[in-house]
Amino acid sequence: MSSSSRSPRKQPSQTRSTITVEAIIEAAIRIFEAEGYGGTNTIKVAARAGVSVGSLYQYFPNKLALLAGVKQRFLARLFGRLDGALAEAPDCLAGVREAIRINLEESLAARALLKQFAEELPVRLDAVTKPSEAPHVAMLRKFFRRHRRELPGRDPAMAALVVAEMVDAVTRAALAERPEDFGNGVLEGELLDVIALYLLGRPAAGKSAARGGRVAR
Repeated sequence: MSSSSRSPRKQPSQTRSTITVEAIIEAAIRIFEAEGYGGTNTIKVAARAGVSVGSLYQYFPNKLALLAGVKQRFLARLFGRLDGALAEAPDCLAGVREAIRINLEESLAARALLKQFAEELPVRLDAVTKPSEAPHVAMLRKFFRRHRRELPGRDPAMAALVVAEMVDAVTRAALAERPEDFGNGVLEGELLDVIALYLLGRPAAGKSAARGGRVAR
């Protein structure tokens, strides 16, 4: 299947077009979440969005392109929140804590969609071929460079790659096996302790609280 068949056909350039695309994406999110990839089709999405199928096809040539558009929306929101949190963090540990919290929060909210992204969209949408070039890794690299005095003996670029991949891998596994620990602070606390040990040589403060179901803020 060509890459064009799993990408949005064109980008909206006018306000009206932007509103139409937003309505289509919102409708697609709801149907993919409720009915899964197999139960979704362009006719259902167009009807829920209040547009004709022809209008939908102007921007999304098929169902796979719709899912790609939904993933782009998810990543834009996730990366936007991460960028803002890291920019405002006063120190390394605070930034890592916020990055973990945001990643877990967004991943849990999009749990049904993430499974479909993994199964139906194996190719990275941003055309990044190296994990070290992914946007969230680049954000962490910039953040760690800014706080490099707090990272004794750590290369900021390598630290960014290790932390990003660790959080991604643990999040995927926990979504499948321990989703109940996303909202009680346990998973967040465990990840923070492991990463703090790696980056700073010590566990994060509030470890006992995390084990009891809360993470000290």
